[in-house]
Amino acid sequence: MKKNLQSALLAAALALATFAAQAQVSQKPQAPAKAPPPAGVGEKGTFTDPALVRDTMVGVLSAVAMRGCKSFDTAVPYILARPQGQAGRREWKERWVIGGCGKQYPVDILFRESGPGKAADWAILSPAHK
Repeated sequence: MKKNLQSALLAAALALATFAAQAQVSQKPQAPAKAPPPAGVGEKGTFTDPALVRDTMVGVLSAVAMRGCKSFDTAVPYILARPQGQAGRREWKERWVIGGCGKQYPVDILFRESGPGKAADWAILSPAHK
């Protein structure tokens, strides 16, 4: 089990490096022009900055790799819940839909600011298995 997890994480890290080079992850991911938004999401977009996108993408791609796909070609973020709370303590939810292996993999993420003027933390919520 430990070896399988290590292999999956290594594969996800390699896939992330490849995906970042090809898709320029430091910029906000773009949706294919004809893709309809998934059910249950708000607007397309993200409240994250480029550094937080890169950091979060590691976990997102690892979650998708654990579901059997190690080849990614698109990443489209959607807003599930807008930021709420006081500055420095706001939290919000997004769904990033990763395209790869001929499928779409939605991954729900909770973001939480870690203090005024500081970065935000993130956590993968239960990914919707489709």
